[in-house]
Amino acid sequence: MIATLLVGMLCVYLLSFTVMFLLISRRLQDENMGMDVFGVGNLMLGGAYVLQLLEGAPGWSWLSMLNHTLTLCSLLAYCVGGRGSLAARHRLRCRCCAWLWVTAWCRSW
Repeated sequence: MIATLLVGMLCVYLLSFTVMFLLISRRLQDENMGMDVFGVGNLMLGGAYVLQLLEGAPGWSWLSMLNHTLTLCSLLAYCVGGRGSLAARHRLRCRCCAWLWVTAWCRSW
């Protein structure tokens, strides 16, 4: 019961942040810094949690496969949104420059 309540609260949180990120990206128009992709990632993860609540008992069904697929796709969306945010923040225009900057930053650690 407590786990269902917590997953439900997390689902509401993610779906409300989906709306917030999409409204922010709409307001920023061309310089949205990946906010729209973060919104889509939150939507996919919130949808995965809704499916988890609807599924009930653990098992491998089409609902479970869709749940896991949405969870993995949300991780990819967060990575794409973060890369867009990084490039916009540091005025890096090409992907090669962004990749070189990230590898140089990782080497500095």
